[in-house]
Amino acid sequence: LVMARRELPASMAATLSLIVSEFEGGGSVHRRVMPRLVEVLLMQWLRHLVDQARGARASLLAGMADPTLAPVLDAIHRGPQQPWTLASLAQQGGLSRTAFAVRFTDTIGLPPGDYLIDWRLRCARLALRQGLGVAEVAEAVGYGSATALTHAFSQRLGISPARWRRTQTITPSCPRSAY
Repeated sequence: LVMARRELPASMAATLSLIVSEFEGGGSVHRRVMPRLVEVLLMQWLRHLVDQARGARASLLAGMADPTLAPVLDAIHRGPQQPWTLASLAQQGGLSRTAFAVRFTDTIGLPPGDYLIDWRLRCARLALRQGLGVAEVAEAVGYGSATALTHAFSQRLGISPARWRRTQTITPSCPRSAY
């Protein structure tokens, strides 16, 4: 994030001034105050992004700022393994299937089914990186079988899950004593 100081909302500019003042002053409570001020600045920045998203073009952030879509996105993110349908997602948002599909697509920029597939495949890639087998990953992210996951994975990403995993570089961990 890079913003000119003159572009900051007043509350963020005030917090940033406090951070600069505290940094320059040093003081005995410096170590306790600075993390709190930085945390406040981060929260203000996130609120600023959400406020901007409310009037912005389609994006995930705009969806998370939408009071109807936020619980749907939360449900998808928390439970990709659930047998989601357009009807069940619409029910989460309290809308008809048509109204939900239109609102989701207009706000997020993708139809609900495409977003769900993308999210499941993102979760699958994370699980594959952690060393889980394709069948185990398929069940964890909502595909009925390794074959179904392989089909979706290959169709979207142009490569099978097993082959994709082999393309990932594994970085060995350093023992804690090396720090």
